[in-house]
This record gives sequence, C-alpha cells and structure tokens, in this order.
Amino acid sequence: MPLWGSVDAASNAVKFDATDKKTPGSAASGNSYGNVTAGQFRTNQALGIFGANTTEIVGKGVHPGWIMAKQGMGPITALAPNTGGTSFANLAVGSITGPTGTTQADFIVLTTNSTGGILTMAPLGSTQALAAPGVNNQPSGLFANVASLTVVQPANSVLSVVASPGGTGYSNTDIVRISNSTAGVVNAWCSLTTNSTGGITAVNLVTGGRNFVNATAVAIDVYKADTFVASTGSGATITPTMKTGGASLAVTGLVTLGGRANRKQYETLVALGSMSATGSTLP
Repeated sequence: MPLWGSVDAASNAVKFDATDKKTPGSAASGNSYGNVTAGQFRTNQALGIFGANTTEIVGKGVHPGWIMAKQGMGPITALAPNTGGTSFANLAVGSITGPTGTTQADFIVLTTNSTGGILTMAPLGSTQALAAPGVNNQPSGLFANVASLTVVQPANSVLSVVASPGGTGYSNTDIVRISNSTAGVVNAWCSLTTNSTGGITAVNLVTGGRNFVNATAVAIDVYKADTFVASTGSGATITPTMKTGGASLAVTGLVTLGGRANRKQYETLVALGSMSATGSTLP
C-alpha cells in the first residue's frame, strides 16, 4: 500500500504527519487533510496537511508536494476603528469573532462622535469599574489572523438609566442587571449611588450591552455586590432608555493581533513535482 499519492485529495494524502492523527481525511472527521481549524490537534495552533502544486508554494520556501502547515494564534493588542459606523452609544458592547477554534473577544465603546460613530473603544474588562456576574470578560481573544475576523455590532444598547422613586434600603455596592431573554442580547450592568436611607439617587451605567429591542421588554434585577443575591432594598422603579440602531462598524483596520497570530510555518513532508491541481488550499 503506497504511503502517498500525487493527487491532492484525502485518499492520496500522506499516511503520516505530526498531528498525531495517522489517518488522513477531512478536518470534520478529526483528521488532518486540509485542516485550518485551530485547536483541533494542538492548543492554540491550526495544523493541517495540504497537497501543494507549483503555484501554491510560491513565496513559502517549500517544494511542491505534501506540506504540513502550522498557523499560530495570538490576542488582540489594539482596537482602533478605521470606519466607526453610525448611531452607536457610549458603553455599548460589541464582539470580535473568528472561525471555529478561536476565542471571542468582547469590547466596550468608550467615545462616539455627534453621529454615533465610534471614536475609541477598549477590550471589555480593562475599563470596567464593575466586575458584574454574567459579564463575559474576554479582553483579548485568541485568533490566527485578521482576515478571518468578523465584528458583532454593538447596536441597540442601553443609553441611560434612572430610578424614580428611589426606594429605601439599597447600598452603593449593589449592582443592577438589565436583561432580556432574546437570543443575542448582552446584558447591561449598572452601579448605584444612594443616600443616607438607601434611596437610589443615581443609576450609573457601566456596560450598555447590546441587541435590546425596547425598554419595556427587559427584566431589571438588583443584586448585592458581585453576586446573584437579591439586594435588601425595595420600592425603587428603575427605568432604562435605549439607543436604537448602530451599524457599519468595519473590521478592516480595526484589530491588531499579537503573539503568534499571522505566523505560518511550512514543512515539506513529501516532495512531488507532479502534484496535481489543488484540492486543498495551502494557507
């Protein structure tokens, strides 16, 4: 039985590789042929076996044939919107996502211009005064390259919150969760300022969340400090105002990756000048 063939197909792929998977096949079946999924064989790497012809290997320092490709991963080191979109609100929450095997990164909008275009933003967690339960603090994420990223728009967020009446018995350490069971909603969180009787004098928005439909389709919960234990306060009516809209924040120019992101290493396992037209694509 031959150990490889000259056709770029799983059935011809080398019967040995460095992924500890001895049987070539599709990435979906847990094997190495054509795999670009990070973490499938080794943590924080995407390893795959590819049949590469003379066109594919240009600039990669390898010979045509069966090639092992290793792609590194790294965190987001900077966020700077090139196209900031329109109609966003300060403190809204967005996300950077990538293909299977990557780690999502969440960000918070810091400042916007007069049309709601995002001017500055930061990884969620690095600017928060409140580490509230349920907030997904993934400040950096983990990605292989910028080209594979998409932006979840920080749209339809909470703009402001008031308490009237302010009730009694609340504490400055209490926190407020504004939530909705609709798929895709990211909760908003607030801190409180209270008077000598525990009446709420201000509700301070910390993160505005995203994807709220309207101010009436929400649940308001007040908890003790950083817990899910109900506050001892009572009698307050807390009402959020929503910022409807938000669109067109572009991923182009938005993200800078560090670590081993965008790094690729190639190894020729079998040199074959006669490798057929590509079936897998060498990354």
